[in-house]
Amino acid sequence: EQLPGQLPGQWSTTSRQEPKVVFKYLEWEALDVLKEFLPCQVLEQKFPNVLVPAKRKKKVLYISHRVLNEWDPDPDNKSWHYLKERRSSLSKLFDGFFYDFSCMYQYLIKDHEGQRKHAVLTTEQRDARNEQLDQLSTFIKKCYVMVVDPYDVWKDRFWILWECLNAAKNRKLVVNDYVIPLLEKTGPNPNFVTVQKILLNAGAKDGTNKYKLLSQLETLYLEGAQCYLIPVDHFLSCENWDSVHPVPLSLHHIDQSKVLMISHRWETKKHPDPENTKLRIIQSFLDPDHQARDLNAKTPTTFQYIFFDWECVDQTPHKIESALVRVNELYANSPCLCLCDSKGDYFRRSWCLFEICINTFNKGTPIVLPKNTHHPILHWLKCARLVQQFGYVHVLEDMYQANGTTQLDLPEDQLHLKSQLRNLILSSTLTNQGDLRIILNLLDKLVPVPDE
Repeated sequence: EQLPGQLPGQWSTTSRQEPKVVFKYLEWEALDVLKEFLPCQVLEQKFPNVLVPAKRKKKVLYISHRVLNEWDPDPDNKSWHYLKERRSSLSKLFDGFFYDFSCMYQYLIKDHEGQRKHAVLTTEQRDARNEQLDQLSTFIKKCYVMVVDPYDVWKDRFWILWECLNAAKNRKLVVNDYVIPLLEKTGPNPNFVTVQKILLNAGAKDGTNKYKLLSQLETLYLEGAQCYLIPVDHFLSCENWDSVHPVPLSLHHIDQSKVLMISHRWETKKHPDPENTKLRIIQSFLDPDHQARDLNAKTPTTFQYIFFDWECVDQTPHKIESALVRVNELYANSPCLCLCDSKGDYFRRSWCLFEICINTFNKGTPIVLPKNTHHPILHWLKCARLVQQFGYVHVLEDMYQANGTTQLDLPEDQLHLKSQLRNLILSSTLTNQGDLRIILNLLDKLVPVPDE
């Protein structure tokens, strides 16, 4: 016998959108009305007023818990009493709570002895269930999360750990005795490598769903303040680019002055350094004696990480733009090593010009190799930097002309500087013309001078 209730009652549809789950939560008064957690469809039939549709401005407490058995997650009502004992304090902070067994449709049947058991799902029911779980992972991000597990069986379970780490990243984890051991293991600001290790060792029934949720969490941890960088000690031990392995790091928790950004022109469309020539130049710059040095010895360099776009930016077209927004903040805040070439092609490339410009106007003078490189744009940038700082250029005209750089107009004042930078970029060359919009938008954002 199937329990009463129909799944479509929890769905709202429009003619142009996919079905969207309308999640509901329990108000605190439900703790007075009920004596235990009941399945959603039983609750809707017997106590239809205790479930309330979740609204944007309501603060909902999501209860993360281990399911002891599939047809009754709280057989001794310990979790129910745990919440009831803390109702007074929790109700002051939250409008209600979400307990999945009572707030989501359960595919349960009654056997001949009247016991609840999970039903065998049809393909349509399984698809609806998966859609519900997919949207639940989005709903959780809007809630505060609290672990309730008087049975002490949650610590190695993937879904609960995922919920906790997701909430911790969003600053919405309610800290109680249950989660303190986890937070001691991860630290207050764990990176994704730590999180991934914990979750991969956790148990989960559905391996496919596990990796899907792990991918969602990776997006959360790597968005905004995250990027990939190459540890210097590791880089110095590499013989080619194939052996280089960058690691994900938070920009908020590293010293950006210890990151060396590499600005360079790609040698070919498919690979920027097929002969590993630039790799060896960077290694020699970081440590001239690295080839003769014991690999276990401490590297005598002031840098902890390097950034090389080929290794540190996902080159997939639909991912590259969001990654570049984060990366180019590093070009503005970290030392930059510019690898020029004897033909001067570096100064004709749009990305190269953009990188050296934002580094100059935010950080100062970039490091240029070879050291004897002389190019009109280098002197123009030096003078433009003074214009940016002091707002006028009258005393610089003689010095500027004496260096033979009259083919580039010197900016008259701060107001005209950004427009001249844009013209400089527009006169350069790009392999992918679609990048021009990205470069100009970033230029407006990252060059700190008044706009026109």
